[in-house]
Amino acid sequence: GKEEHERRLGDHVVIEFDDGTERRLIVAAPQVLSKFEKRDQWEDLAGQPLAQLFADVAPGDHVKCELEGWRITPGTRIAFIHDGDEIRIIAVAERDDATAIDDVRQILHERAARVAPPPPAPEVPREPPPAKPWRRTVWFYAALGLVGLGTTVATWIDPWTLLEKDHAPAIAMSALVPTVFILELALMLILLRPWFEVTDTHAPRQRFRPAWSKGGGLALGLMFGFVITDICAAMPFVSWKPTVFVPLRLYALGGMSLIVFILVMHGQRLERRFARLLHFGALRGTLVAESPPLVRDVRYDQHSQTTGQGDRKSTTVWYEGVGMKGGVRPFALEINGQRMAVAGGRIFWGAPVEYERLTESDRSKRAVAKTHAQIGPGDSVLVRGKPQLVDGMPTFQATGAESFVMFGAAGNARAALTKLVLRWYAGAALILAISIGSVAYGVHLASMAPPAPKPPVPAERPY
Repeated sequence: GKEEHERRLGDHVVIEFDDGTERRLIVAAPQVLSKFEKRDQWEDLAGQPLAQLFADVAPGDHVKCELEGWRITPGTRIAFIHDGDEIRIIAVAERDDATAIDDVRQILHERAARVAPPPPAPEVPREPPPAKPWRRTVWFYAALGLVGLGTTVATWIDPWTLLEKDHAPAIAMSALVPTVFILELALMLILLRPWFEVTDTHAPRQRFRPAWSKGGGLALGLMFGFVITDICAAMPFVSWKPTVFVPLRLYALGGMSLIVFILVMHGQRLERRFARLLHFGALRGTLVAESPPLVRDVRYDQHSQTTGQGDRKSTTVWYEGVGMKGGVRPFALEINGQRMAVAGGRIFWGAPVEYERLTESDRSKRAVAKTHAQIGPGDSVLVRGKPQLVDGMPTFQATGAESFVMFGAAGNARAALTKLVLRWYAGAALILAISIGSVAYGVHLASMAPPAPKPPVPAERPY
């Protein structure tokens, strides 16, 4: 059989430069341009200097062998390229120095020619943004409302013209009232979605029903309710008393806006209670853990059920959230430079909600959204609890209901929570302002005195 052996003698060489300095360089499999190659019987190759490296594995004298290698003896003139302390290319100056230098340059030129330019980076297809089930409905209501608002602005002339019977600019009020309510519905759908994840780790594993799951149907129901209320309250006056008809429409808008405000406040009662718990007396610190100790992943699936037959056949669609991850891993907090452990498993915690992209597996399960919330190592936290000394160490006892409350976010937890809460309250305040403003404007129109009639213009006398 064929046997191959590789041997090397020495990893360093000492080179004396032409200026008289010496330097010890590493020989790391360099490319030497004076290669020794010979094929013959071992008895003829044994006298070669390179053959001495293989004396311990020498075959019989009659065995044909191939000997190849590189050997530079002390005192040999060379030209070389080195990278730091490591030799890359060596050319032995067998004829003259110029030839050896040209050989090295030729090797560098051929190597550069063989190096092909790197292939262009493949164009990564742009992934669609994470699905947000409430986004399309919000845009639909917002676009519909803005179209009506544009109609109102284009036809608005003078408030009194809205009260004049059979006057063309009265169409402004016909567009303004439903337009404002539709924009309110779009704002309601935004305010009903979760600001952040709120979780009580003691609660049993459950299916999560998102606040926006009934948002579209709720908005549609409120819209029809408003139309019916508007017709029933104001239509008896439309033909004979516009000064009553127009204010009543504004009163109906104010009343329905108040209903929207109550729904929004009720829909986020858990988040509001959580924010109040951390508003006063909360400690600021940093979470210390090797991995995220608090994680909540939820996948929201769409379900449908068909009942009845023929004309009585109906389909019901609903959404349910299935918790994918839960539980608590050990962690500690660093507050004012002091490390505090957290003992117990009942933790009332919150973190900003992020939407994730759906995979093919998720779509096969008819998933419409995936949300993710976590408090990870190094995140800023707001904590409310009573630390106690346990074995001489300050420890938060997370045992009873709301005995330990924590909100975490990257950067500044207090600023993140304040931003979320203020943004929500600003939207709720806007809905309340519309309710109060509609009633106030209706009262203003009802109390307006008709403008004084203009004096007649005297007719010109003919000459």
